Amino acid sequence: MEAVKQNKKFRPEIEGLRVVAALLVAVYHIWLGKVSGGVDVFFVVSGFLITTSLLSKVRRTGTVNFFDFIFGLLRRLVPAAFFVLFTVIILSYFFLPEVQWTQTIKEIFASAFYYENWQLAFYSY
Repeated sequence: MEAVKQNKKFRPEIEGLRVVAALLVAVYHIWLGKVSGGVDVFFVVSGFLITTSLLSKVRRTGTVNFFDFIFGLLRRLVPAAFFVLFTVIILSYFFLPEVQWTQTIKEIFASAFYYENWQLAFYSY
């Protein structure tokens, strides 16, 4: 079967929504100490992109292999996620007081295994 080249198009409106969401999250978390609708914007944008991707795959091949889709997603996201976590560990050593290292390691571990929100909800300051 011949591989079909996927035509990836830059979508400035999607990138704009991602910037707005990131700014909402940053401003509310960093300066206001609250949760914003930025995370909701990320969910909507992600849902739109995933749905578009799946529909495009169905249009090209007539089917979607769920496991191929998930493993492809993981192949793209996991390296970047672990790079960020590793960077946080290194920078925490240099910039955080020693008294915060244990909590930071717990939160990094929780982030790596996708239960960070539960970690923060049950062990908030």
